[in-house]
Amino acid sequence: MRFVVTTALVLATAAPAHALVWPDVAERVERDLQATDAATRRTAAHQLGQLGASRGSPLAVLALGDPDDDVKLAAADAAIRLRADGATDAAAAWLNAQDPRLRRKACEVARALPSPRAVAPLARTLGDPDADVRAAAADALGHQAAADAVPPLLGRLDDPAPPVRVQIVGALARLADPRAVVPLVGKVQDSSPEVREAVVRALGDLGDGRASPALVLALRDQSNDVRRDALAALGRMRAADAVDAIASFVSDRTPALRLAALAALGRIASADALRMLVGLPALLLRTVRAARRARTHARSRSQAGVRPFKGPHTRFDEPLTANRELAYETFDLAAVKRVSHAFEASVNDVMLAMAAGALRSYLDDRGELPAAPLTAAVPV
Repeated sequence: MRFVVTTALVLATAAPAHALVWPDVAERVERDLQATDAATRRTAAHQLGQLGASRGSPLAVLALGDPDDDVKLAAADAAIRLRADGATDAAAAWLNAQDPRLRRKACEVARALPSPRAVAPLARTLGDPDADVRAAAADALGHQAAADAVPPLLGRLDDPAPPVRVQIVGALARLADPRAVVPLVGKVQDSSPEVREAVVRALGDLGDGRASPALVLALRDQSNDVRRDALAALGRMRAADAVDAIASFVSDRTPALRLAALAALGRIASADALRMLVGLPALLLRTVRAARRARTHARSRSQAGVRPFKGPHTRFDEPLTANRELAYETFDLAAVKRVSHAFEASVNDVMLAMAAGALRSYLDDRGELPAAPLTAAVPV
């Protein structure tokens, strides 16, 4: 008895768990898969993954042709688990099935077990009426490692469903084909923020310098997630031409954007990028010193001033939303310099006065001009 128990333990530790199946179990599963009763075949199909690759794979592929849809779905899961040869080719016929579950499962099989013969039927499935099936087909095409999977994906970049477009973009990024760069650049301003986010990530993964201007444009996106990913993408691309645009986010109010900008500058590591990083401590020091001077000035005045960062409440103190409006004006630098010379001030003083005047007019026009003055710390 001791010998038998010891032998069983040795076998249990030497073989994979799914291989420890009594021979009669495999024979029973094979027999039950031939039963006329669909429920019996379904039970057998769910046990296929426990038989091991040598016994289970051929039976799983055989069960993919069962007339019962539930048997097919269970057999497909077993085929994926056992990595059964020929499963993708057998399941490809389901791409024309009426049941969308079968069409999606066929895509899952092709994704897990790539086959060069799967590209053409998957490409046709990109036109399926079910958005989930189209998304699954796009995902599967991205795992085929086939150059001929790129054109059909590019042709469906304008799919009406954003989740499908996200999968198509991800598939193109995975295939890493340079033909996708220009079409993806055209999707940087897609109507869906999820798609735009996927696009900037894909362009960063592709690492093609042609995408740099589009990623800089994405830095103006309304979505912080898109801007964060655009900063990361520019960093991965080592986009030295985007250093100035990236540096503008170093002092952004959103911590995630500040960190992304710093990481991007560090990855680019060009002379300009390093100069920006080296200059940050000085910038912060000047900001602190300016705040201290303002505090000292307020204390020394006969009439108490407004403490730094303690100004009256305005509409600008409300929580940020995704909405953004942009307005700009161009001024002649020579004219600005003439004003600065006339008042013995710097160009920065003139520009700050213009900004302060514009802000006052903006609030006054809306009846929101506060009684107490506002304050600002401006590092120059």
